[in-house]
Amino acid sequence: MWNATRQINETGTWSLKSTTPSGLVLWAIWLIEATIIVGGAYLMAAAQAQEPFSEATGAWADEETLAHPVGYIAQTADARRAFETG
Repeated sequence: MWNATRQINETGTWSLKSTTPSGLVLWAIWLIEATIIVGGAYLMAAAQAQEPFSEATGAWADEETLAHPVGYIAQTADARRAFETG
């Protein structure tokens, strides 16, 4: 695959306004294309990661607010005793 890519890069395979890009110009075009493809896939995945999907139910999960959110524990020894005693 790498050898084929290098050979294509030497001569180019398409033209744009009677100019056939090859060499560094073609590498730059390929880099831009790869950035668009990979970057676009990443941005779409990152945008949808905010909405969790449940495979078990086959539906998007609803956001829930906890009744008593867990806060920062300043005194770990006291918290440990409280947890152990129930």
